[in-house]
Amino acid sequence: MGDLPGEGTKLAYAGESADGGAVPLGHIFVVTDRGGLPVELTHDEGSDEPAWSPDGSRIVYTSVAGLLVGTRVWVMNADGSNPKAIGPDTSSDPDWSPDGTRIVFVVEDTTGRYVAVMTPEGTEVRSLTDHDQDTLDLSPAWSPDGTEIAYIFQNDLFVMKADGSGGRDLTNDDERQESPAWSPDGRTIAFVERAHVSLINPDGTGRRSLPFGSCQQDPAWSPDGGTIVCTGGGEAFPNTDIWAMGPDGTGARPLVRAPGVQDQPAMWGPPA
Repeated sequence: MGDLPGEGTKLAYAGESADGGAVPLGHIFVVTDRGGLPVELTHDEGSDEPAWSPDGSRIVYTSVAGLLVGTRVWVMNADGSNPKAIGPDTSSDPDWSPDGTRIVFVVEDTTGRYVAVMTPEGTEVRSLTDHDQDTLDLSPAWSPDGTEIAYIFQNDLFVMKADGSGGRDLTNDDERQESPAWSPDGRTIAFVERAHVSLINPDGTGRRSLPFGSCQQDPAWSPDGGTIVCTGGGEAFPNTDIWAMGPDGTGARPLVRAPGVQDQPAMWGPPA
């Protein structure tokens, strides 16, 4: 494992179980700046998509446990204790609001695929986008001030108000965008297109592609905004899952090596 930048830094990611069990993929791990081996938090089937609560005490994630099809949103304590399913069946892509009171996520049911919010207890579920069988809503992400949500709609990067109103297309082209992530100061959104991390301002200006080209998905900013991690590795680096680089794309280096696992999300936690 490479060094995590910043005192008290911690990173949650989904990767391969060390014991090589019957279901070797999809377990949540945490690594810290203090070194040592990654700590495996989940031991059920197919856990993925971790995201920290603002105070660092809990992690929301998805799991296939107990389901025949799809995933469900779960919450656990940051040490892996007290896991609890909170989302409806076929829910995914969770992200915690900056004030800790809501979780945004994606639902796929008989009415279509849409973005919704709920409390961390799984109550007060409310749709933010239309229910439509022909739409494809993915990867909602809260802005740092909690007033807006970035998400992917029909392969374009959109931003809407936190109540679901005022959706606007930032990219509006034929490229496929994925995995939006706000910078800590709210001035920039990172996303993936053509296996590169790109950046754009929330008003749609300043779009630029970073030079490092081995990221398949899931950019995430460090709390101080000085580092972006991304996952994938690509054909040139088949055994490296998580990379770190500067916000300008320079200084790319392998951070967490996880042979046999590709394209798994990694999320920074708040400083300890």
